[in-house]
Amino acid sequence: MEALLAKVERASLKMFGRFSYSPMPRTGVSEEPEKPPQKKVPFRKLAALGAFGAVVLFGVVCVVGTISAATTMHGGERRRPILHDGHALRAKPRTLQNRTAEEVKSVRNEPRKCCTEHSAECLSCQGKISLAKFCLRQKNGNVMGCEGFCGLNEDSFNYPGGDLLSLESPTSQACCAACREHTKCTSWTWAKEPSREDYRICYLKNQLQLRREPDMGYISGLPGHDSLTFQIRTSSDECLDVRSIQHKQGVSTCAKAAAPYQKWSYDRITGQIRNTRLGDRMCLDARQADQAGSNIFLHTCSISFLSQRWVFDSVTGQIENSFGFCMDILPAASVHVSPTVRLQPCTPHTEAQRWLFSSGSDKHLPVPMLKTSSTASSTTRSSTTRTTTTPTSTSSQGATSTSTVAPATTVTQTTTSTRLTGLGGMNVVADASLFCFSLMLPWGYEPDLLRMQITERRSIFACEDFVVYSSVALDLGSGYTTSRINTDLHCPMGGQYHTALNTPIFKKIWTQVLKDGRFRLHEWTVKADPDCVFLPSRLRDIVRVESLRANVESGKGMFLNNCRFGLHGPLEVVSRRALEAYGREAHRCKQPPQEDVYLQHCLLSLGVVQMNQFNLLAEAACRSPDWQSCHGPQAAFHPFKSLNAYRSCQAAAETNGTWSRAQVKAVKATAETIGVDPETAKLGIQLLSTDSDGESKQVV
Repeated sequence: MEALLAKVERASLKMFGRFSYSPMPRTGVSEEPEKPPQKKVPFRKLAALGAFGAVVLFGVVCVVGTISAATTMHGGERRRPILHDGHALRAKPRTLQNRTAEEVKSVRNEPRKCCTEHSAECLSCQGKISLAKFCLRQKNGNVMGCEGFCGLNEDSFNYPGGDLLSLESPTSQACCAACREHTKCTSWTWAKEPSREDYRICYLKNQLQLRREPDMGYISGLPGHDSLTFQIRTSSDECLDVRSIQHKQGVSTCAKAAAPYQKWSYDRITGQIRNTRLGDRMCLDARQADQAGSNIFLHTCSISFLSQRWVFDSVTGQIENSFGFCMDILPAASVHVSPTVRLQPCTPHTEAQRWLFSSGSDKHLPVPMLKTSSTASSTTRSSTTRTTTTPTSTSSQGATSTSTVAPATTVTQTTTSTRLTGLGGMNVVADASLFCFSLMLPWGYEPDLLRMQITERRSIFACEDFVVYSSVALDLGSGYTTSRINTDLHCPMGGQYHTALNTPIFKKIWTQVLKDGRFRLHEWTVKADPDCVFLPSRLRDIVRVESLRANVESGKGMFLNNCRFGLHGPLEVVSRRALEAYGREAHRCKQPPQEDVYLQHCLLSLGVVQMNQFNLLAEAACRSPDWQSCHGPQAAFHPFKSLNAYRSCQAAAETNGTWSRAQVKAVKATAETIGVDPETAKLGIQLLSTDSDGESKQVV
C-alpha cells in the first residue's frame, strides 16, 4: 500500500508541478533521491484544454440526440420495451401538438397524396375539398361515390312556378337524381299523394322567385347545395345591401350597378344567409338576436351560432330567426338616410316585415300580395289527365323531351299495425320497427321520469326494442337496469347563448349504439330525451308513409329533421342505413360543440338524405304554436320535467284517440301544422272508422 501511495505522489508532481500538494512526512518510509525539476504546465493552458474537452463532449451528445430524433421522425426502428405478454410496446405517434414548429411546418407543407381513380373520394382529394362539398355540386351527381347526395328534401311542401318539364318518377330520390342531370334544374317537386291526378310526377324547376308553400301532396327539394343568388327585396323596391349594413342601416335602392353588394345566397339547410361578395365567409347575424330592436350585421359564418339561423316564409314574406323575431324595416327619418333593418316580434299583416327573394340583379319582379294561409299548388296540372315528359337526351343545353298522355292511376295501400306483447316479446313490424334509446343523467329528475315511463310502458319503452344508457348501472324497476357507459356525463355550458357543449358525450353514446348492434334489427333508430313526451305509435305512422318507405333503404339512408331551425336534440330519428354510414365514415365529420348540430351536419356531409318532417316535435325552441297544450299533431312534445307535467301532456295527447291509420278519416292540416301528411293529420279532429254497413263510428 505504501508503494502505491508513493507512485500516486510522483504522478501528481509530474502532471501539476507546483500546484500539487506536499504530503505530510510519514514514518518508516525511505526518501527517494531527488530528481531534476519537471517543466510546469501554465494554468491558462490547463483551463483552455478543459474547456475544449467540455465543448467536444457537448457536441457528441447533440449529434447523438439529433440522429435519434431523425430516426424517430422518419419511421426508423427503435428498440421497444417488451411487455410481459411478449408484445412490443408501440411508441405513441407524435401529433401536431407535441411537435416542434419546424416539424409542424414540414408536415403541413408535404403534398397530399391522392388516389387517381375517377371516384368521388379521389377527385375530392385532388380538388382539396371535402367529399360532401364535391358531391353536392350538381355536375358531380353521376360520379361514383356520390350516390345519395341530394341536398334538401322537404316533405309536404310544394315549390310553385318555374317549371322546366315534368316526368314520371317512382320515388322522390329518383326525381332529385333527374334534377341533378338537368343543367338548368335548380329545384324539384314530386307528387306523393295517390289520390291526386299527378301521382308520382316529378316537376323539374328553375324559379325566379324563391317560393315554398305547404302542400300535403308533395315533396320538394334541391339537387345539391343552394346554387342560386338572390336579391332580398322589400315591397318598396329596396334591397338588403352590404354597405348599408356596415353603416348600421341595412337596405338601399335596388340597382344593377349595386349588384355585387346586394347578392345573397340562402342555405335552406343551415338557415344561413351569406353575402357572395365576401366569398360566402360572412353571414347575416344580429347582435342581440333574442331582443327586439337589435340591428343586423355581418359576422363570420358558424353553424353553431343560433343567431345566424333564418327561415324565409314565402307565404307571409317574413324572415324569422330562431328566437321568434323577424327582420323589420324602420322608415328613414329623412330622404337622405336609408331605412334601418332591425328585429321585431313577428306580426301578421305587417308590410314592414314582407320580403322577396328574387333571382337576378336586374329583374324587377313585383312583390306578391301578403298572404296568411297556404295556397293551392300553382304547378300546371290537368284535372283528368296528366302530361308526362320523358327526357330522351341530356346535353349541356338541357334535356330534349317528348310528351305522352297517361291516365291517372290509383294505388291502394294496406298496413299492419304494431301490437306490443311485453318488454321482452314485441312483434317487430319490418317497415316501421323502432329501436329507441335515452341517455339518463343519474342525478336530478330524469331517473324518476324513466321509472314512470317503464312502469306505464311509455316513450321509448313502447318501441320494439330499447335501451337506457347512463354513467351508472341503476335499477329502474320492472326488472330493467340501465346500461353503464364509461364516461363522465358532466358537460360545460357555453357558446353564444349558453347551451350545453355535449358533442363529445353523445359521440360516445352513438359509438356504443353502433357497438351494441341492436339497431341493425330495426328500420329506424330513435334518440329521445327523458323529459320528451314521445309517442312511438305516431312516429310509426309517419315513417310508414310511402314517400319515406320508398327511400329509406336507398343510398345511404335518411334522417328526419324535426325543426325549421335545424335538427333539435330531444327527438332524433335516423334510418338503419344512415346509422351504418355514420359508423363507417364518422371520422370525416367536423365537431361543432352542440350534439344536435354535430349529428345533422355530420350525416349531411356523409351523403345521408335529410327529410324535413315538422310533424315530429313541438317545443318552445322550435317556435311551435301552443306546444304546452300537447294537442298538436306532432309525435313528441318537449320539455316536461316533472311527473305531473309529463302525465298531463301524455293524457292530453291521448284524448285525441289512437293512431290506427287504416281507421282514421284524415283531414288536411292547416298552415299552422305544416309538414303533416294527410294520412297522419288526425289530431284535433274527431276520429272516425267505418263499419261494414257504411256507418261511421268514433274510434275508442
